[in-house]
Amino acid sequence: MKATEYCGPRWVRAAAVLAMAGGCTPQVDPFEDPPTACKAAPAPAIAGREVSDLPSLETFTAGKVAPASAQGQPMAQAGPLLLVADEDNGTVVALDTSTLQVAATWPVGARPYHVVATDTDAWVSLRGGSSVAHITLESGAITYFAVGTEPTGLALGSSLFVAVAGTRDLLALDPQTGEILAKAKCLDRPRAVAIDNAGRVTVVHQNAGVMAFSMQQKGNLSSRGQCNLSPFTSLLGDIPPEQMGVRHATRAVAAAVDPATNLPVVAYALVRSGTMGDLLKVANAPAKPDCNAGGSGSDSGMLGGGSGGYGGGSEASEGAILASGGVRPVEPALAEVNSDWGGTSVSMLAWRAAVASDSEQVAYQGRRVAARIDQPSALAFHPTYRMALLVGRGTHNVVAMDSSRHGPIGLIELPPASAPGAVVIAADGDTAWVKLDHAFRVAEVDLQPLLNNANHTLTVLQAKRVSAPYGVDPLPEAARLGRAVFFDSENPRLSQAGQFACATCHLDGEDDQQVWFVADGPRQTPALGGRLAGTGPFNWKGTHMQLQSNMEETVKRMHGTGLTKAELVSLEQFLLVGLPTPPNPNRQPGGLTEAQTRGKAIFEGPKAACAVCHTAGGGSDGELHDVGVATVEEVLFSAVKAENVAPTGFNTPSLAGVYRSAPYFHNGSALTLREVLSQTSDLGAMGDTSDLSDQDRDDLIAYLLTL
Repeated sequence: MKATEYCGPRWVRAAAVLAMAGGCTPQVDPFEDPPTACKAAPAPAIAGREVSDLPSLETFTAGKVAPASAQGQPMAQAGPLLLVADEDNGTVVALDTSTLQVAATWPVGARPYHVVATDTDAWVSLRGGSSVAHITLESGAITYFAVGTEPTGLALGSSLFVAVAGTRDLLALDPQTGEILAKAKCLDRPRAVAIDNAGRVTVVHQNAGVMAFSMQQKGNLSSRGQCNLSPFTSLLGDIPPEQMGVRHATRAVAAAVDPATNLPVVAYALVRSGTMGDLLKVANAPAKPDCNAGGSGSDSGMLGGGSGGYGGGSEASEGAILASGGVRPVEPALAEVNSDWGGTSVSMLAWRAAVASDSEQVAYQGRRVAARIDQPSALAFHPTYRMALLVGRGTHNVVAMDSSRHGPIGLIELPPASAPGAVVIAADGDTAWVKLDHAFRVAEVDLQPLLNNANHTLTVLQAKRVSAPYGVDPLPEAARLGRAVFFDSENPRLSQAGQFACATCHLDGEDDQQVWFVADGPRQTPALGGRLAGTGPFNWKGTHMQLQSNMEETVKRMHGTGLTKAELVSLEQFLLVGLPTPPNPNRQPGGLTEAQTRGKAIFEGPKAACAVCHTAGGGSDGELHDVGVATVEEVLFSAVKAENVAPTGFNTPSLAGVYRSAPYFHNGSALTLREVLSQTSDLGAMGDTSDLSDQDRDDLIAYLLTL
């Protein structure tokens, strides 16, 4: 059955299905085909544009380009096979593309992440360990290349390029032997690697920027420069800086090379987390009804009119946020990296998921297309048409973009709670496959309706077929509903107007390195994975002894209508048992080093006295402490809010994973552990570190990094 024959968006809410399908009853099982008698409703057009105004989707003739399989992501094509990295089960699964049946399964190790492949071989990074697995597809033989703690992104050219998050390295390996040919230092938390046909290698960093390298001979992996992702343009189009406010790039986890331009493109998100000025303005302003709050682009939007949220009031809708001229606190973005790596240059693509006039902003089911994507997680380019597919993990869809800068041309709807994590376009360009992480299935999509859309309407597609499960869900049943809640940006009980989910900020259960300015003041996002069990009370002020009640407060801040009891219970279970804990590169198999051992003695000793508050090897005593790091602006803010002054102390945070949880303190005022010690050494409020020698501080930090 062709995708265009399907009865509207199979997997959207029932009311939307009925509205678009002319009353056809939606199926109970989201993976079952709809009745054949159902006819597809006409694809909704983008309002207010004449057909003559829209150029046709362009084709291009490129020279030698790097194949799509050279760009690592959690799925790759190898001849007639689809290779799927099953991170939850520690396997790589081969699906036959003609049948979508499992052809082979290889147990490779902890958390397989990115895959690259040829017709005969595959390589997969093992994020939960310290190696890359090399699979000979015909024989199934597996060999391992040691690369360092937590390898993430891969790219395959004349060498195999590996980004290693734990050690912050980029390695060039011999693909067959694993010999390290070259090594270069990268920025913090490298996540994806892309390679163009000139051999330039682009490394994308989760919360920082982009760095490019070139390798011209063995042992020479030279940096071509570094750039930061632009803070002023997103999928909304060219938004004036005054509307965007202060924006920061974050969650950059996907990259691919556009074969038409041979330039790397990065998918990421722009965050407007607010400023201290926002808080002071709201504190001095008269109260406004929440429904009039103007989103995060207005002066009061970060607080929702004083309500303490992350943008927009509790009754504000997508339309209300838009009408006020505001934008969401977190917006998806795409950046095309310039070929000239002379410094910090980066050119933003004006790929517009919402067009210019107000009447055109609402394009599909009463919502802007830009608002229909959250948690951008994968990107792929068509081999012959100027088209890119961008995966929205939190919105369970894929947006098809005209990559020659003419806007969105399609939307692929996927099952709720499926959390798509990868997309591969077939070599012939007619088909795309989408990996559905939480359903443990692969969806196949016919791309022909997008390529042959002469009317330039916004084409809405569903999968032509869906594979049987390629793996068994290992998550306890009690936590599965909570996992869906954690990732689902479309759940109105979690956040208003489909703005975001927990995973929007807590990527992989980690932090986003942002400081959010909410009603109580600046609050740094804490990491969650492996840091919640036994650490109550919760939040920076320690106001909730129970994790569930703290979650309910967070939902209010996100302006959700309130999770059900079943969702709360399951979400708590997921937070406790379902989030991965990254391997720590500072721990050695043989135990603590001499420096770390000396640091442990200082940590536990009477002078620094770290263990008095950070009990049980870096945990929390559950008490509030004033360590003297509040800024002058914070003190002023508290004075302005005299009727609601909070205690000056802050809850002792867990030190688990402190090596990767910068910035530090409630307001993110310390960027390094050395700054933590420097800021508090003269106050005596966080142990007495003022008399520690430089060697003592080095040793103490060495131990802290192991926690």
